[in-house]
Parts: sequence; C-alpha cells; structure tokens
Amino acid sequence: MQAEKRNDVVYRCIGDDFSNGILSCGYMAKETAARSQYDCCIDYYSCFVLLSGTGFYIDGEGNRTMLSAGSFVQRRPGELHSIEVVPDGRWSEFYISFGKNTYISMRELGILQIEQPVSYLSVTRDFHARFESLLRHLRSAQTDTLYQVLQQAQDLTVSMHHAAGKGQDVVRAAMAEACSLLGSDLSRNIQPEEIADRLCLGYENFRKQFKKEIGLSPAEYRLKEKIKVARLMLLDGNSVGQVARQLGYSEASAFSKQFKKNMGVSPARYKNTYRQ
Repeated sequence: MQAEKRNDVVYRCIGDDFSNGILSCGYMAKETAARSQYDCCIDYYSCFVLLSGTGFYIDGEGNRTMLSAGSFVQRRPGELHSIEVVPDGRWSEFYISFGKNTYISMRELGILQIEQPVSYLSVTRDFHARFESLLRHLRSAQTDTLYQVLQQAQDLTVSMHHAAGKGQDVVRAAMAEACSLLGSDLSRNIQPEEIADRLCLGYENFRKQFKKEIGLSPAEYRLKEKIKVARLMLLDGNSVGQVARQLGYSEASAFSKQFKKNMGVSPARYKNTYRQ
C-alpha cells in the first residue's frame, strides 16, 4: 500500500471549549525542517502514525527516539515534547486529535494505557481505509452529529493503540530471530542486509529496530558473537590460525587485530594467560 503524501486535514470543534471540543484528523506531508515542532506542549490529545519518512521524538528531558514508517506517536495533553522532521521530502503522517477530557476518560477507564509515547504498528489496508473514512465523515458531518465522528475517532485510536502493542511483540520476536541468525554460521561473510531480507524487512527499518531493541548494530552484534566464540576456542586449545579460519577470516593477522581491539590483548596472549 502506497503511503499517502498529501496535506489534507479537517479541523472541527464540538461546543465552544477548544481544548475539550477539538476534533481533527488528516494527512500531513512535511518536506522541510521548518515543519518540525520544538518544545511543544498541547492542551488536548493527539496521535499520529508515520506512513513514510524519518525523524525523532524528543521528550521533555531531551531523550531522542528515532521515528520511521510505522512509528505510532501519542502526544498527551500538557506534556512537553518535540517532533523533529528529517527534511528529505518523505515525511507523511496520518493524525487524529480530540479533546483533553475525552482522553482523560479513556485513560481512567483503561482504554488507553500509554507507557511509552512512541511504539510501532503495521499499517494495514484496513487502517488506510479507516483513515479515509474518518477524514471523509469528519469533513461532511453536521454539527449535531459530530459526536458520532468523535466515537469513530476514538475507535480508530484504540485500534491503533492495540495494534501498536502487538506490533512491539512482533518486532521483539523478529529481533530475537535476527540475533539467532547473526550468531550462527560465523565462518560465512553474512551481511546485515541478508538478515533483513530473510526477515522480510527493509534494511533501514531492520537496522534501527535492532539497535533500539538490542543496543548494538547488527554488525556489532555479529562481531561480539565472533569474539565470544573465539575466546572459547582459544581456551579450548585451538591455535590462533585455526580460530581465524573457523570464524571466516582470510588471514590470522586480521583476526588478531580485531580481537586485540575488542579484548585489549592479542589472542595468543589471551590464550596463554587464561587457559588452564
């Protein structure tokens, strides 16, 4: 499904109190850095799913979270934050906003339980159809029927909220599988792009999600696994050359250089020092 790349938004208000009566949704394409929002604090609830592009969510303490396609961002009333757009012309989002009291009621009833402002969901065809439906109904609704559209907006928000929770479980399972693949067949020159392909993920999305979940890049994780196996092989009595060949190094000197860089000592010194 192609990401929508257009500016098409509708703003309505139920009653005279903007903070509690606002009801808005639509598509936003943000092509320049000027569309970023820094030190923003809104007095109503708003959420968006990023359909394409990249950027950062920055909380009130300055912690940065990378945003990419599928990122689901929830902006709570009264919470200081920033949204930074990477100005490559690719940013496209669909957002929903509704009043503060509506959000508080949903939260108190346990319908929205926001632990982290940024999560991830898979934007299915059904979601795209529901985005279009909500936008169409909000635009055409009579003032006395806006409450019906508010219910539709709440239902869609809850669906995205639940899908985001499931999405995080899917991401964690995929990253666990990636760790297994990166830690196996260490004699081969496996590239991270190959792992991404096997998981049916785009490389950039895979790399960012892996770093977020594991704390290392895919290449760093594979090297860590190689060093761990190398240490075990050296302690088991294998020669430096044997270890280098087993781990796919064309030359023992290249292995020795990388081992020393990570361990602080040469493999030969390590073997002589720690082998019982």
